[in-house]
Amino acid sequence: MQLPRARRWRPWLVVLFALTLLTGASLAPQLVPPASAAAKTVYIPARWTQTGEVPWAANRTRESTNFILLWGEKSGTDPVSAPSPYNFDPNSIITQLENLYSFYVNTMRFTPETGLLAQHKIVVIV
Repeated sequence: MQLPRARRWRPWLVVLFALTLLTGASLAPQLVPPASAAAKTVYIPARWTQTGEVPWAANRTRESTNFILLWGEKSGTDPVSAPSPYNFDPNSIITQLENLYSFYVNTMRFTPETGLLAQHKIVVIV
């Protein structure tokens, strides 16, 4: 059985989004001085909370060292057991994102971990 078109490209969209953020961080001017080794914070734009533009809730998130994964109401609080096509494994996505981050930042040194990239977690919306 073939997956619906949206279901097939969703994992690639997440990877593309993360890579775009990593690339953008290396090309953007330094807006703030390099961060210390403190834990990264989650930056949620005020507009998201004020307008509901991105309907996120704390019980529909998963965090890792460098990322925060947000998902919508249709996937519920346990997206692994959500109905198709809204089900996915947030732990698997977070693991893949962290592996990509480590490869591009630490191994390849594609972008330095300075500035905003060192201060805030990357927001990924599913």
